[in-house]
Amino acid sequence: MARVHIYRVLDRDYPARLRDLQSPPDPLCIRGELLAGPSVAVVGTRGPSPEAAAHAHALAFRLASSGVAVWSGGAVGIDAAAHRGALDAGGASVAVIGTGLDHCYPPEHEALYEELVLTGGALVSPFKRSQHAMLWTFPQRNGVLAALTHATVVVQAPTQSGARSTARFARKLGRPLFVIPAAPWDSLSTGNLAEVALGARVLADEAELFDLLGVPRARCARPRPPPDASEHSFAPWAKPEATTAGKGDETFACEPLSPECQAVFQLLSSTPLHLDDLCARSGLPTALVHTALLTLSLQAVLVEGPAGWFRRATTRKD
Repeated sequence: MARVHIYRVLDRDYPARLRDLQSPPDPLCIRGELLAGPSVAVVGTRGPSPEAAAHAHALAFRLASSGVAVWSGGAVGIDAAAHRGALDAGGASVAVIGTGLDHCYPPEHEALYEELVLTGGALVSPFKRSQHAMLWTFPQRNGVLAALTHATVVVQAPTQSGARSTARFARKLGRPLFVIPAAPWDSLSTGNLAEVALGARVLADEAELFDLLGVPRARCARPRPPPDASEHSFAPWAKPEATTAGKGDETFACEPLSPECQAVFQLLSSTPLHLDDLCARSGLPTALVHTALLTLSLQAVLVEGPAGWFRRATTRKD
């Protein structure tokens, strides 16, 4: 098992680039080794189009083939496609995760995380080892991802997207920020257009990124065609087929839900319920209810209120 390094903010070998953050993480836990040399964060939505997922895979493949470390946030969708593209090129990749190292989120990425570490990459966590996934941990993760890399590329992001949180940190820190060009009718890429309006560079020619990093682009960086994005078992970045869940005239398009998520979702309505009530009514352990609420929040099908109250998000048919 790879060694875990724990850095405190006052340590001499604490990563200097993190000191640019207003609140540098303390502790910073790393399983594996931080990679020297140029690095790029490749980020985007958890539910990308097949074309965007394939582009993230190909971009990461070309970067890794040229000796650039590919970083991302370890999430499903674009993040997973980027990690996999780097691995398929025989390169190294780093995931900055939204939990402590003692937990794996999402659970289905346990094997991916192991592969990242075993192939010379790392898992980076800005939390103590016991920290569970919470809504507030992911924005903090995004700041670390932007701070530790030399540039950020947003492949595909809706207006409300965690990838845009990473972009905001990159912009605030003065790190180079690129977005993949998007059509104005592409609802999954409205965040890309918004970032361009805020000053992000359009990455129409990857040569600009390689020139910025000061590395020559590998001549034979031709990624193998990624698996059919419709085959979810072979394409962890693929957007799952939408399912609908709702009451009455409320409908929601969301990823297939686990039994725990379904149980919690069915208890929710437009009337807020407290976390304690959800645990009591579902009969599930508090940790599983927390995980279900986080998953449902990330899919934008519930709204978190103050002091542990939750209700369904309401989207009405036209």
